[in-house]
Parts: sequence; C-alpha cells; structure tokens
Amino acid sequence: MRTTITFIIFLFSSTFLFAQTPVQSYFEWTNLPFTKEELSERRDNLMSILEEQGKSGVIVIPANDGFSFGETFRQADDFYYFTGLELPNAILVMNVANHSVTIYTPERDLRFENGSRVNDFPGRPLLNDKNITEKTGVILASIDDFKTLMI
Repeated sequence: MRTTITFIIFLFSSTFLFAQTPVQSYFEWTNLPFTKEELSERRDNLMSILEEQGKSGVIVIPANDGFSFGETFRQADDFYYFTGLELPNAILVMNVANHSVTIYTPERDLRFENGSRVNDFPGRPLLNDKNITEKTGVILASIDDFKTLMI
C-alpha cells in the first residue's frame, strides 16, 4: 500500500516537472507605453512634415537586435518612439506617399528560444500575434519580405 501511494505521488509530481511552459503572446508580458492614437499621431506627424517639404519615399527605422550579450534588452529609441514596441530584429517602414506603416519582424522572438530547454523557453511568436496589429494599428509582415521591398 505504501509503495502504491509513493508511486502515485511520484507520477503526480513528475507531470509538473516535465510540463511544458505555455507559449506567451506579446501582450501577456507587457503593455503599450502610449495609446494607439498617440503612436499613430507621432508617425503621421513625421510623414506630414516630410510631405510638406516635398519629400517622398520610405522611412526605414531598424530595431535593435535581440542579442544583448548578458545585458537587459533595450529597444532603439526611434523604433520605440514610433511603435511603443520591443521587437528585436524588426524594421519599421513608413511610406510617405500613402501614409502606410508596416513593421517587418521575425516570426518569433529569438530571445525566448532555447532548443536544449524547450520546456523553459517555448518561444514567443511575433509575426502571427494578431494582438500586436490590433493594439498598435500597425501591419506586421515577415522580415524576409523586407528584402523584396528594397529591390
């Protein structure tokens, strides 16, 4: 009887030891520092100023890469000012002619990937996280499509 109870306790506790950490969406661990409207106004103001000066084309603002070599990640100031997001290895593109805004981002946040510890680091999706577009009003596209844009 005692062996049976010990075995049941072992089985029950081992499910917790080997349980998979659930994948988190972006806004499960952070919030926007400004409203969607404030961030949109910042982008629109920049594009309007350039339009008034007779400029056209695209504005390209890269984010910082996600590899901080042991330090806490800090997003590039310009990228953060116009998006309010911390998306490593992303690129913000604003088209002055049609006032469109797109963020080219990797599919996943590589800071939360670890092949040898998949239970602890299951990853964090970026590209397919619909809440990012919904809460910011900015369209997300694959970083692989950025090369096509620049050709």
